[in-house]
Amino acid sequence: MLEVVPVALEFLREDFLAGFKYDGELIVALGELSSEFWSENRVMADEVFLIVDSFVYSGIDASLAIDILVLKERTRGR
Repeated sequence: MLEVVPVALEFLREDFLAGFKYDGELIVALGELSSEFWSENRVMADEVFLIVDSFVYSGIDASLAIDILVLKERTRGR
């Protein structure tokens, strides 16, 4: 996982709604990583949080908005 997440972050920086099957698929995948993973990898978690936190939510569907909130919650520093 430690090798894949940095690549995913590059895609996320380039296209916030990146996905193969649907918009936001990458956000959903990152959101499925455990809070423990993010706690153990604070640098990546902080980067994901900043990217996601800077996104403007207008024009996205409710389901994706929820996925974004889940990802923010899991990556937020505690």
